[in-house]
Amino acid sequence: MKRKCASRSLKNAILLSVEVLMLPAAIFLSSCQGSAAEVPEYLVKVVEDVKSIHAPDYRAELFQIELQRKGNQIIVFGEVTDPRLRQHLLDSLRSAAGDITFLDSIAVLPTEELRPNVYGIVCVSVANMRREPSLRAELVNQTLLGTVLDLYKEEDGFYYTRNRDRYLGWVDESSLTVVDSLAVAEWRRGSRVVCTANYGLVRDRAGASGNPITDLVPGVVLKKTGQNGSWTKVQTPDGQVGYVEKELVIDEAQLRSDKVDRGKLVSLAKSYLGIPYLWGGTSTKGFDCSGFVQTVFRMNNIHLPRDASQQVHEGERVEPGKNFEKVREGDLLFFGSTPARITHVALYLGNQHYIHAAGLVRINSLNPRDSFYSEYRLNTLQAIKRVLPG
Repeated sequence: MKRKCASRSLKNAILLSVEVLMLPAAIFLSSCQGSAAEVPEYLVKVVEDVKSIHAPDYRAELFQIELQRKGNQIIVFGEVTDPRLRQHLLDSLRSAAGDITFLDSIAVLPTEELRPNVYGIVCVSVANMRREPSLRAELVNQTLLGTVLDLYKEEDGFYYTRNRDRYLGWVDESSLTVVDSLAVAEWRRGSRVVCTANYGLVRDRAGASGNPITDLVPGVVLKKTGQNGSWTKVQTPDGQVGYVEKELVIDEAQLRSDKVDRGKLVSLAKSYLGIPYLWGGTSTKGFDCSGFVQTVFRMNNIHLPRDASQQVHEGERVEPGKNFEKVREGDLLFFGSTPARITHVALYLGNQHYIHAAGLVRINSLNPRDSFYSEYRLNTLQAIKRVLPG
């Protein structure tokens, strides 16, 4: 398999987002002659409408657009990750103003500099995704060993990328093996195993005396290349060969075929008790509330969006009843200041108990008679959703 490690450092101009650019009713930008030129208000509104309808969530879709007037022309420039979105915007602008010429300077990512190596396979147990291309930037998500990411652009040793949950963010190049589509197909070919243990190691030889190659967390994927007694021979995305204890992993095909079971879901959630809270965390190295719920469901073949405010739109609404008697274990509880502002999520365990990541993964209660009751959570409970079938 041919793999190309990240090496380039591309300096991209940082574009202000549409919501920042478009705060005034109209945009005032310098024309090529240096005089003030006004972009018509109705064209600003067209851009805002396209964004709100087709790219409303900045976490899942890049839509950074600027309008600049140049004489009798309007230059449309910026970046998008979907070519259909670019075309729809241009068609909408031209339809709204047939007497104006629009110059298309919109870049559809990935950048040409990356091609054909527009994929990254995570080669560390947990790769951090950040809001900006800097180790000091906010942690917004994590992605796991073996995950294939779409790469869009490179800046300062980071790749702007999309995770399997469609979340966008910046990942350090040292966490990735950068490859083309053929290498991705090769990585996905053949047998693979998934780690189910809270923690594990790949060693350079079968046996506890082997030196660690990489650590493991639930959900990481490795290529299976053989078996040596109680040790499974594996290969990492960057080509390293090692061994992992058989009891720590499961064949991916078996995991994907297992039926979802409420009891199994609850048991898995409880196995994460005590793991510390980490903003942006989606692994057993640290969870935030939605990362905890997402991991529990993902390990049971149900893929949820990343954040609580996204997860609340999944499943069917449940009316709890007077004493929560209509709520079933495995249902999701959503909390926030209002129904439109969801900021926290928990997994219902039954008997008015729930498990969530708050300081650490813990169990609390909706029943005032319980010692671990949380009045604050009860008062901010906004919705209950049923994602599990049946």
